[in-house]
Amino acid sequence: MSRLPVDPRIARMLVAAQTLAALREMLPLAAVLSLQDPRERPRDRQGAADERHAAWVDARSDFITLVNLWDSYQAHRAQMSRSALRRWCASQFLSAARMREWEELVGQLRQIATELGWHPNEQPTNYANLHRALLCGLLGNIGQKVEGGGVRGEYRGARDLRFLIAPGTAVKARVPRWIVCSQIVETDRV
Repeated sequence: MSRLPVDPRIARMLVAAQTLAALREMLPLAAVLSLQDPRERPRDRQGAADERHAAWVDARSDFITLVNLWDSYQAHRAQMSRSALRRWCASQFLSAARMREWEELVGQLRQIATELGWHPNEQPTNYANLHRALLCGLLGNIGQKVEGGGVRGEYRGARDLRFLIAPGTAVKARVPRWIVCSQIVETDRV
């Protein structure tokens, strides 16, 4: 884990992904969780940004949404020149600089994984294995839905922390019994 240039929690996810045959999907997830989100939502064009970002949305998991975004970016990168890719990013409300940074970190992680003798899975992993690997690094970010009373959609996490799912996520509409999140942020609410 010490050889991986990411937070120890994220390194732990990569170790688990190797054993669970989810390394191919976890490499870009580990990288993006270490960086600023490349998706942009300008105040004056939030609706248009949300509409463009909807192409990658997976209603079950924001983590899979990020994998879908990565796969789409890689497909377009393979077909386009650098300037055309920048224009595509702008049209999709993505920061081209952050996408490039994401790509560079994935490359570094892939190289280190190869040096460690790890091999990305050839077949796509399943939902359960990917999320099991994520859980290995996000144990403090698990929440159980609060039943009865309280605020609708409220979750109880570690150390009895109460929090809500962020409003911009597709998962919010489902209000699942259990969730795992990449981060817990305090704005007007937790």
